[in-house]
Amino acid sequence: MACEWREDLDFPSVALDNAAGAALAAEHLAALGHRRIACIGGPAANILHRTRIEGVERVLGPEGFTVFAGDFSLDAGRRAAELWLALAPEQRPTGVVSFSDEMACAFIAELQRHGIDVPRDVSVVGFDDIELVSHLTPALTTVRQPKREIGRMAGETMLAVIEGRAVAPQSLIPPS
Repeated sequence: MACEWREDLDFPSVALDNAAGAALAAEHLAALGHRRIACIGGPAANILHRTRIEGVERVLGPEGFTVFAGDFSLDAGRRAAELWLALAPEQRPTGVVSFSDEMACAFIAELQRHGIDVPRDVSVVGFDDIELVSHLTPALTTVRQPKREIGRMAGETMLAVIEGRAVAPQSLIPPS
């Protein structure tokens, strides 16, 4: 399996170290001075959501952030922005880690429609480094998912399995 994996299947997998990537994003926001941080998550049962939450918890602790429920979609980003806007200004998170770039893009767009300046009023970090983010203004800081490296390693793992060689149950690639 490449990129995502299922814990209930006994197949080798190659993936980004999602917990380390989310920790990197949370560390970045904390280093910028943000103390009220939120995440726009994925479906609660999704392995990517769970491992990314673990990474944020490593940095901020289990009670150190708010989670806006999401599903990795544009609509989830818009809904998270509506929830953010509904908070009193002094309660709004000033830093947001979005567990997908799509949700980050929609979150930013919805805030901008309401006159909120990103990044002056809220800093946003995405996840995946999809092609679209290189065209955004302001630029989106994002955790890069090295797709080519994941694909290359997954191919090598598959060939090793076919050839009967031993392989690691899970290979994690560090984030950048």
